[in-house]
Amino acid sequence: MSIITDTELIKARLNDNIYTKMDVIDDLVNEKDNTYALQAYRYYDNAADIKNRKIYDIDENGDKFIDITATNEASKSSHNYHQILVDQKVQYLFANQFTLSDDDRASNTIDKIKKEVNLKDFNVLLSEIGIDASNTGESYLHPYIDAKGNFNYIHVPYTQSIPIYSTQEPDKLDAFIRYYPGYDNGDSVIFLEFWDDKNVEYYIKNDQGVSPNPQYENHIQPHFYNAFDNTGDSWDLGVPFIQFKNNYRKTSDLKLYKDLIDSYNLTIAEFEDNVKEFQEVLYAVKGAGNATPYQLRSQIKKSKIIKLKGDETGIDVVQIDIPVEARKFSSQTSQSNIFKLGGGVDVTKEDFGNNSGVALKFIYYLLDIKASKMEAYFNKGLNLFFDFLIEHINRKESLAIDNTLTVTLNKRMISNDSELAKIAVDSVDILDKETIIKNHPWGDDPERIMAAKEIEDNNSFGLE
Repeated sequence: MSIITDTELIKARLNDNIYTKMDVIDDLVNEKDNTYALQAYRYYDNAADIKNRKIYDIDENGDKFIDITATNEASKSSHNYHQILVDQKVQYLFANQFTLSDDDRASNTIDKIKKEVNLKDFNVLLSEIGIDASNTGESYLHPYIDAKGNFNYIHVPYTQSIPIYSTQEPDKLDAFIRYYPGYDNGDSVIFLEFWDDKNVEYYIKNDQGVSPNPQYENHIQPHFYNAFDNTGDSWDLGVPFIQFKNNYRKTSDLKLYKDLIDSYNLTIAEFEDNVKEFQEVLYAVKGAGNATPYQLRSQIKKSKIIKLKGDETGIDVVQIDIPVEARKFSSQTSQSNIFKLGGGVDVTKEDFGNNSGVALKFIYYLLDIKASKMEAYFNKGLNLFFDFLIEHINRKESLAIDNTLTVTLNKRMISNDSELAKIAVDSVDILDKETIIKNHPWGDDPERIMAAKEIEDNNSFGLE
């Protein structure tokens, strides 16, 4: 079975002489399926399927129907394990500032980069991209040159992205469609940008279809304009969109454990319903004559007495036992499996205590496996991002710097600080100062600490 790429599909449609480029763009936007991505975000926002729970009953004819009253009164408690697991991974990878190092220190590339980009702000954006990729499977970053000639970037979420990859090189972008909602003269529309390796074309989509965006005198523009002479130019690196994948298959984390969350939610909801339904005792009354249930309830409520007639009379108190232990076992099993199969740290356990470093690494083992998949693809995306930034620096300063940077994501985990501090002390005269400081539990900013230490040593000043 042959596989047709988006690029081949576009070319085939255009060659039919029936489709225009705008028709093809319209089709691609209409065909984009964001169903599962939106479902994952629903779960991330604690709006799981349990929120749509319906209670069914059987009528006198044996037909199934939705009991509206019971449905409205039913418990629909949603438990946000998906957000916990996603945030665990994202914070594990991006809560600490990533580190940039350069094999070619003489080029001062890192200093030049810091003048162009606030790396702390960029690190925060990485968390946003990580959350999107974890929910949808992939996310995108768009580097661009603004009207003042400055380097800038914007996150483009999966639900606003249509990447079009090369037939010959599966990882190479031939084009990219970015689309997002907005308003034109008060009317709700979708703004479209079609980027290739040379230009960007601006369109607008409404009920009549796709047409050139009237906000632009010429809807076809170069990637950017050079600030010094206002001439149009394009990126040497091609289509300026960078993919950040969640994993090899570009799947959402939710697929790992959605069924378990649904099972847990239903178990808890049914238990809560049982508690509400059977929290009061039932009365089996014999010899009450023609008294209705309502009359019997009123007598009990008002006088605590019921008058009975006849020879066979009496009241039996019936209390229904809810299978608490069985429900508890089921919910705890589902909860434990959510963390295990979801590759997370089980936050319901209270035995972290003063675990050694080895024990803590074991606790984080599954999270580290899952996070490492994302880390590999995010490192690839970050390298390409810095390729674009260095291309901008080279243009701006008439340089020819190569990208010799190494990006290190500094994973965050609970640590045994006293154990790490002792290792750091024992490593003096064995390892260099920078390595020791980076691995010390308080070494969150090695450059600042080393600079402060140098000043302290020069002034012969220390804490007594």
